[in-house]
Amino acid sequence: MRSQTDLLEIPLPSKTARAAFAPLILFCVAHFFIDLYSIALGVMQPLLVDRFGLSLTQAGLLGGMLVFSSSLLQPVYGLLSDRFHTRLFTVLAPAMAAVFISSLGLAPGYRALMVMVWLGGAGIASFHPQATANATVGVDMNRGRAMAIFISAGTFGLAVGPAYFSLVTERVGLERTWMAAAPGVLVTLLLAGFLRISAEPAHPSAEAAHAKTRFSLAPLRAVWRQITLLYFLVFLRSVVQITFSQFLPLYLHLQRGYTLRAASYITSAYLLGGALGGFLGGNLADRFGGRRVILISMIGSVPLLLVFVHTTGLA
Repeated sequence: MRSQTDLLEIPLPSKTARAAFAPLILFCVAHFFIDLYSIALGVMQPLLVDRFGLSLTQAGLLGGMLVFSSSLLQPVYGLLSDRFHTRLFTVLAPAMAAVFISSLGLAPGYRALMVMVWLGGAGIASFHPQATANATVGVDMNRGRAMAIFISAGTFGLAVGPAYFSLVTERVGLERTWMAAAPGVLVTLLLAGFLRISAEPAHPSAEAAHAKTRFSLAPLRAVWRQITLLYFLVFLRSVVQITFSQFLPLYLHLQRGYTLRAASYITSAYLLGGALGGFLGGNLADRFGGRRVILISMIGSVPLLLVFVHTTGLA
Protein backbone atom coordinates (compact mmCIF):
# COMPACT_ATOMS: atom_id res chain seq x y z
CA MET A 1 0.00 0.00 0.00
CA ARG A 2 1.11 3.53 -0.70
CA SER A 3 1.64 5.88 2.17
CA GLN A 4 -0.09 9.25 2.33
CA THR A 5 3.21 10.84 1.37
CA ASP A 6 3.36 8.73 -1.81
CA LEU A 7 -0.20 9.65 -2.69
CA LEU A 8 0.55 13.32 -2.28
CA GLU A 9 3.40 12.96 -4.77
CA ILE A 10 1.09 11.66 -7.52
CA PRO A 11 0.94 14.45 -10.14
CA LEU A 12 -2.53 15.88 -10.56
CA PRO A 13 -3.83 17.00 -13.96
CA SER A 14 -3.00 20.61 -14.70
CA LYS A 15 -5.73 23.23 -14.74
CA THR A 16 -5.31 23.46 -18.52
CA ALA A 17 -5.73 19.69 -18.90
CA ARG A 18 -8.91 19.73 -16.80
CA ALA A 19 -10.24 22.66 -18.83
CA ALA A 20 -9.56 20.73 -22.05
CA PHE A 21 -11.37 17.59 -20.88
CA ALA A 22 -14.94 18.94 -20.90
CA PRO A 23 -14.80 20.35 -24.47
CA LEU A 24 -13.23 17.08 -25.67
CA ILE A 25 -16.16 15.09 -24.24
CA LEU A 26 -18.64 17.54 -25.76
CA PHE A 27 -17.02 17.32 -29.19
CA CYS A 28 -16.98 13.51 -28.89
CA VAL A 29 -20.72 13.41 -28.18
CA ALA A 30 -21.39 15.67 -31.16
CA HIS A 31 -19.09 13.58 -33.37
CA PHE A 32 -20.94 10.42 -32.35
CA PHE A 33 -24.29 11.79 -33.51
CA ILE A 34 -22.96 13.52 -36.63
CA ASP A 35 -21.54 10.25 -37.91
CA LEU A 36 -24.64 8.34 -36.76
CA TYR A 37 -26.64 10.39 -39.27
CA SER A 38 -23.98 10.14 -41.96
CA ILE A 39 -24.58 6.37 -42.19
CA ALA A 40 -28.38 6.54 -42.28
CA LEU A 41 -28.66 6.71 -46.08
CA GLY A 42 -27.20 3.23 -46.44
CA VAL A 43 -29.87 1.77 -44.14
CA MET A 44 -32.71 3.62 -45.85
CA GLN A 45 -31.56 2.97 -49.41
CA PRO A 46 -33.38 -0.39 -49.83
CA LEU A 47 -36.60 1.29 -48.66
CA LEU A 48 -36.00 4.33 -50.88
CA VAL A 49 -35.35 2.04 -53.84
CA ASP A 50 -38.70 0.32 -53.26
CA ARG A 51 -40.68 3.50 -52.66
CA PHE A 52 -39.31 5.61 -55.51
CA GLY A 53 -38.54 2.78 -57.92
CA LEU A 54 -34.86 3.72 -58.07
CA SER A 55 -32.33 1.87 -60.18
CA LEU A 56 -29.05 0.80 -58.62
CA THR A 57 -27.40 3.62 -60.58
CA GLN A 58 -29.73 6.20 -59.03
CA ALA A 59 -29.12 4.71 -55.59
CA GLY A 60 -25.38 4.94 -56.27
CA LEU A 61 -25.71 8.59 -57.29
CA LEU A 62 -27.43 9.31 -53.98
CA GLY A 63 -24.50 7.75 -52.15
CA GLY A 64 -22.07 9.67 -54.35
CA MET A 65 -23.87 12.94 -53.59
CA LEU A 66 -23.49 12.25 -49.87
CA VAL A 67 -19.78 11.50 -50.25
CA PHE A 68 -19.23 14.66 -52.29
CA SER A 69 -21.23 16.88 -49.96
CA SER A 70 -20.05 15.43 -46.65
CA SER A 71 -16.42 14.52 -47.40
CA LEU A 72 -14.93 16.18 -50.47
CA LEU A 73 -16.18 19.64 -49.49
CA GLN A 74 -14.69 19.54 -45.99
CA PRO A 75 -11.64 21.64 -47.02
CA VAL A 76 -14.03 24.36 -48.16
CA TYR A 77 -15.70 24.45 -44.76
CA GLY A 78 -12.30 24.41 -43.09
CA LEU A 79 -11.35 27.49 -45.13
CA LEU A 80 -14.62 29.22 -44.26
CA SER A 81 -14.14 28.35 -40.58
CA ASP A 82 -10.68 29.94 -40.56
CA ARG A 83 -12.01 32.95 -42.43
CA PHE A 84 -15.09 33.80 -40.35
CA HIS A 85 -14.07 32.54 -36.88
CA THR A 86 -17.52 31.41 -35.77
CA ARG A 87 -18.50 28.21 -33.99
CA LEU A 88 -21.76 28.04 -35.94
CA PHE A 89 -20.06 25.52 -38.25
CA THR A 90 -19.88 23.19 -35.25
CA VAL A 91 -23.05 24.20 -33.40
CA LEU A 92 -25.59 23.98 -36.24
CA ALA A 93 -24.10 20.89 -37.90
CA PRO A 94 -25.81 18.14 -35.81
CA ALA A 95 -29.29 19.62 -36.26
CA MET A 96 -28.79 20.23 -39.97
CA ALA A 97 -27.52 16.70 -40.62
CA ALA A 98 -30.23 15.17 -38.42
CA VAL A 99 -33.19 17.03 -39.92
CA PHE A 100 -32.36 16.59 -43.61
CA ILE A 101 -31.07 13.00 -43.44
CA SER A 102 -33.84 11.76 -41.15
CA SER A 103 -36.53 13.37 -43.33
CA LEU A 104 -35.63 11.57 -46.57
CA GLY A 105 -38.85 9.57 -46.27
CA LEU A 106 -40.80 12.83 -46.76
CA ALA A 107 -39.15 13.66 -50.10
CA PRO A 108 -41.70 14.03 -52.94
CA GLY A 109 -39.32 12.68 -55.58
CA TYR A 110 -35.78 11.82 -56.63
CA ARG A 111 -34.64 15.43 -57.17
CA ALA A 112 -35.80 16.36 -53.69
CA LEU A 113 -33.92 13.34 -52.37
CA MET A 114 -30.72 14.62 -53.98
CA VAL A 115 -31.18 18.11 -52.51
CA MET A 116 -31.91 16.77 -49.03
CA VAL A 117 -28.90 14.44 -49.15
CA TRP A 118 -26.76 17.41 -50.25
CA LEU A 119 -27.96 19.60 -47.37
CA GLY A 120 -27.57 16.83 -44.81
CA GLY A 121 -24.07 16.16 -46.11
CA ALA A 122 -23.28 19.87 -45.84
CA GLY A 123 -24.06 19.69 -42.13
CA ILE A 124 -21.75 16.69 -41.76
CA ALA A 125 -18.96 18.40 -43.71
CA SER A 126 -19.16 21.69 -41.83
CA PHE A 127 -18.68 19.97 -38.47
CA HIS A 128 -15.53 17.95 -39.07
CA PRO A 129 -12.78 20.51 -39.87
CA GLN A 130 -13.57 22.92 -37.03
CA ALA A 131 -14.40 20.24 -34.46
CA THR A 132 -11.30 18.20 -35.28
CA ALA A 133 -9.12 21.30 -34.92
CA ASN A 134 -10.64 22.23 -31.55
CA ALA A 135 -11.32 18.84 -29.95
CA THR A 136 -7.81 18.39 -28.52
CA VAL A 137 -6.93 22.04 -27.94
CA GLY A 138 -5.36 22.30 -24.48
CA VAL A 139 -4.44 18.60 -24.31
CA ASP A 140 -0.79 18.59 -23.23
CA MET A 141 -0.06 14.85 -23.11
CA ASN A 142 -1.10 11.84 -25.19
CA ARG A 143 -2.60 13.94 -27.96
CA GLY A 144 -2.70 10.84 -30.17
CA ARG A 145 -4.86 9.08 -27.60
CA ALA A 146 -7.13 12.11 -27.23
CA MET A 147 -7.55 12.36 -31.00
CA ALA A 148 -8.19 8.60 -31.14
CA ILE A 149 -11.02 9.04 -28.62
CA PHE A 150 -12.53 11.82 -30.74
CA ILE A 151 -12.26 9.81 -33.96
CA SER A 152 -13.53 6.63 -32.32
CA ALA A 153 -16.58 8.51 -31.00
CA GLY A 154 -17.52 9.26 -34.60
CA THR A 155 -16.88 5.72 -35.74
CA PHE A 156 -18.97 4.37 -32.86
CA GLY A 157 -21.72 6.63 -34.17
CA LEU A 158 -21.26 5.01 -37.58
CA ALA A 159 -21.50 1.59 -35.96
CA VAL A 160 -24.67 2.39 -34.00
CA GLY A 161 -26.32 4.23 -36.92
CA PRO A 162 -27.45 1.18 -38.94
CA ALA A 163 -29.04 -0.50 -35.93
CA TYR A 164 -30.64 2.78 -34.81
CA PHE A 165 -32.22 3.60 -38.17
CA SER A 166 -33.20 -0.02 -38.75
CA LEU A 167 -35.10 0.08 -35.47
CA VAL A 168 -36.71 3.44 -36.31
CA THR A 169 -37.86 2.37 -39.77
CA GLU A 170 -39.30 -0.87 -38.39
CA ARG A 171 -41.20 0.93 -35.64
CA VAL A 172 -42.55 4.03 -37.43
CA GLY A 173 -41.96 3.43 -41.16
CA LEU A 174 -39.98 5.38 -43.74
CA GLU A 175 -42.44 8.30 -43.80
CA ARG A 176 -41.89 9.04 -40.10
CA THR A 177 -38.15 8.61 -39.79
CA TRP A 178 -38.00 12.38 -39.25
CA MET A 179 -38.56 11.49 -35.59
CA ALA A 180 -34.99 10.14 -35.54
CA ALA A 181 -33.72 13.74 -35.83
CA ALA A 182 -34.44 14.47 -32.15
CA PRO A 183 -30.97 13.53 -30.76
CA GLY A 184 -29.18 15.70 -33.34
CA VAL A 185 -31.34 18.72 -32.52
CA LEU A 186 -30.71 18.20 -28.80
CA VAL A 187 -26.94 18.05 -29.42
CA THR A 188 -27.11 21.38 -31.28
CA LEU A 189 -28.90 22.92 -28.28
CA LEU A 190 -26.23 21.45 -26.00
CA LEU A 191 -23.41 22.87 -28.13
CA ALA A 192 -25.11 26.26 -28.29
CA GLY A 193 -25.38 26.29 -24.51
CA PHE A 194 -21.75 25.38 -23.78
CA LEU A 195 -19.81 26.84 -26.70
CA ARG A 196 -19.49 30.50 -27.47
CA ILE A 197 -20.63 31.31 -30.98
CA SER A 198 -17.65 33.58 -31.56
CA ALA A 199 -14.44 31.63 -31.93
CA GLU A 200 -12.77 33.03 -28.83
CA PRO A 201 -10.28 30.59 -27.33
CA ALA A 202 -11.85 28.11 -24.93
CA HIS A 203 -8.56 27.50 -23.08
CA PRO A 204 -5.45 29.57 -22.39
CA SER A 205 -3.37 27.48 -24.77
CA ALA A 206 -5.78 28.25 -27.60
CA GLU A 207 -4.94 31.96 -27.60
CA ALA A 208 -2.05 31.57 -30.02
CA ALA A 209 -4.22 29.59 -32.42
CA HIS A 210 -6.69 32.45 -32.63
CA ALA A 211 -4.26 35.34 -32.46
CA LYS A 212 -4.54 36.08 -36.16
CA THR A 213 -7.79 37.44 -37.53
CA ARG A 214 -6.88 36.85 -41.17
CA PHE A 215 -6.46 33.52 -42.90
CA SER A 216 -2.93 32.86 -44.11
CA LEU A 217 -1.75 30.24 -46.60
CA ALA A 218 1.84 30.42 -45.35
CA PRO A 219 1.52 27.55 -42.81
CA LEU A 220 -0.05 25.34 -45.49
CA ARG A 221 2.68 26.11 -48.02
CA ALA A 222 5.29 24.97 -45.51
CA VAL A 223 3.77 21.47 -45.28
CA TRP A 224 1.89 21.20 -48.59
CA ARG A 225 3.48 17.87 -49.55
CA GLN A 226 2.59 16.17 -46.28
CA ILE A 227 -0.92 17.68 -46.30
CA THR A 228 -1.50 16.61 -49.91
CA LEU A 229 -0.36 13.05 -49.21
CA LEU A 230 -2.53 12.77 -46.08
CA TYR A 231 -5.48 14.29 -47.96
CA PHE A 232 -5.38 11.59 -50.65
CA LEU A 233 -4.85 8.85 -48.07
CA VAL A 234 -7.93 10.02 -46.17
CA PHE A 235 -9.79 10.30 -49.47
CA LEU A 236 -8.99 6.70 -50.42
CA ARG A 237 -9.83 5.45 -46.93
CA SER A 238 -13.15 7.30 -47.00
CA VAL A 239 -14.05 5.97 -50.46
CA VAL A 240 -13.60 2.38 -49.24
CA GLN A 241 -15.32 2.94 -45.89
CA ILE A 242 -18.29 4.85 -47.27
CA THR A 243 -18.74 2.51 -50.26
CA PHE A 244 -18.93 -0.50 -47.98
CA SER A 245 -21.12 1.18 -45.38
CA GLN A 246 -23.53 2.64 -47.96
CA PHE A 247 -23.94 -0.48 -50.06
CA LEU A 248 -23.65 -3.29 -47.51
CA PRO A 249 -27.36 -3.12 -46.55
CA LEU A 250 -28.43 -2.96 -50.20
CA TYR A 251 -25.99 -5.69 -51.29
CA LEU A 252 -26.76 -8.04 -48.43
CA HIS A 253 -30.52 -7.55 -48.80
CA LEU A 254 -30.80 -7.82 -52.59
CA GLN A 255 -27.90 -10.11 -53.47
CA ARG A 256 -27.53 -12.30 -50.37
CA GLY A 257 -31.16 -12.43 -49.24
CA TYR A 258 -30.63 -11.05 -45.73
CA THR A 259 -33.44 -9.20 -43.97
CA LEU A 260 -32.94 -5.46 -43.58
CA ARG A 261 -32.42 -5.92 -39.85
CA ALA A 262 -29.73 -8.58 -40.34
CA ALA A 263 -28.03 -6.50 -43.05
CA SER A 264 -28.01 -3.48 -40.73
CA TYR A 265 -26.48 -5.50 -37.89
CA ILE A 266 -23.72 -6.78 -40.19
CA THR A 267 -23.03 -3.21 -41.27
CA SER A 268 -22.88 -2.18 -37.61
CA ALA A 269 -20.36 -4.97 -36.93
CA TYR A 270 -18.19 -3.75 -39.82
CA LEU A 271 -18.25 -0.18 -38.56
CA LEU A 272 -17.71 -1.24 -34.94
CA GLY A 273 -14.46 -2.81 -36.12
CA GLY A 274 -13.55 0.58 -37.55
CA ALA A 275 -14.28 2.29 -34.24
CA LEU A 276 -12.12 -0.14 -32.27
CA GLY A 277 -9.40 0.13 -34.90
CA GLY A 278 -9.45 3.92 -34.68
CA PHE A 279 -9.00 3.88 -30.92
CA LEU A 280 -6.27 1.23 -31.13
CA GLY A 281 -4.54 3.08 -33.96
CA GLY A 282 -4.28 6.29 -31.96
CA ASN A 283 -2.59 4.50 -29.08
CA LEU A 284 -0.27 2.59 -31.43
CA ALA A 285 0.65 5.84 -33.19
CA ASP A 286 1.84 7.32 -29.89
CA ARG A 287 4.03 4.26 -29.39
CA PHE A 288 5.22 3.23 -32.86
CA GLY A 289 4.68 6.32 -35.00
CA GLY A 290 1.79 7.40 -37.19
CA ARG A 291 3.49 6.59 -40.51
CA ARG A 292 3.95 2.92 -39.64
CA VAL A 293 0.38 2.57 -38.38
CA ILE A 294 -1.02 4.17 -41.55
CA LEU A 295 0.98 1.87 -43.84
CA ILE A 296 0.11 -1.35 -42.02
CA SER A 297 -3.57 -0.56 -41.56
CA MET A 298 -4.28 0.62 -45.11
CA ILE A 299 -2.39 -2.21 -46.83
CA GLY A 300 -3.61 -4.85 -44.39
CA SER A 301 -7.31 -4.01 -44.87
CA VAL A 302 -7.33 -4.72 -48.63
CA PRO A 303 -7.12 -8.55 -48.64
CA LEU A 304 -9.67 -8.84 -45.81
CA LEU A 305 -12.22 -6.70 -47.65
CA LEU A 306 -11.68 -8.68 -50.86
CA VAL A 307 -12.09 -12.00 -49.07
CA PHE A 308 -15.34 -10.79 -47.48
CA VAL A 309 -17.04 -10.38 -50.86
CA HIS A 310 -16.20 -13.98 -51.83
CA THR A 311 -17.17 -15.77 -48.60
CA THR A 312 -20.41 -16.77 -46.93
CA GLY A 313 -21.58 -17.83 -43.49
CA LEU A 314 -19.38 -17.42 -40.43
CA ALA A 315 -16.25 -16.77 -42.52
